[in-house]
Amino acid sequence: MKNTQPINNYKICAIRCSYSYKISSHIDIFFNDKIYNVEVSKGICLNIEKGNIKPKFYYMKEKDLIFYENQYIPFPYIYLTYILSIFFTFIRFHHL
Repeated sequence: MKNTQPINNYKICAIRCSYSYKISSHIDIFFNDKIYNVEVSKGICLNIEKGNIKPKFYYMKEKDLIFYENQYIPFPYIYLTYILSIFFTFIRFHHL
């Protein structure tokens, strides 16, 4: 993605790992004089909390957004997936 850059000069303020599949895990990061809330998967969160991995976070300037490596999906992709699932479901039931 354009205007997306890896960041190194951040500080982790809080880690909240969820032990439920219904609730997301979150990490609060202090970067550029602001605190950002970043959603991460349960497995990643637990490894960060234990110190097993050094997290790779990225900053998207045009949206003022921080996300974990490979975990940002632009909204149009989500919307397109939703539309296609409805379309294929309709086609499948229409042919039955």
